[in-house]
Amino acid sequence: MSLLQQIRADLDAARKNKNQGLLTILTTLYSEAAMVGKTKRNAESTDEEVLSVVRKFKVGVEEIQKIKGLTEESINEVNVYEKYLPQQFTPEQLNNHINEIILDVGKDPKNMGKVMGLLKAKYNGFYDGTKASQLVKELLA
Repeated sequence: MSLLQQIRADLDAARKNKNQGLLTILTTLYSEAAMVGKTKRNAESTDEEVLSVVRKFKVGVEEIQKIKGLTEESINEVNVYEKYLPQQFTPEQLNNHINEIILDVGKDPKNMGKVMGLLKAKYNGFYDGTKASQLVKELLA
């Protein structure tokens, strides 16, 4: 089952259970995620495109939380989005994956772009880019 189909199934379940809060979140998420594929190539959105939309929505809510503070509604919304995102690497896992890549390309500060590029190609979505960038800088120094 694709990620878009999973969101649709959860949307239908929320509608059936009359869960208005979840229904509102999923309706907006589903329509935005479905629209990406339709506008690009008149087909169903790929999982990567759907993940991009989910990340965008999650970041948006987190930005609002920074301004207005945490509310139960915003926490619930972030939790809904996190359900569709891949499990993030632990710091140890991220360190191990970066070290593997560094062994392949060589430990040289000039290779930062190569390391980040390979990390993104292999593990995009499984790590925080800012933390990964800092760790790569430290490990290449």
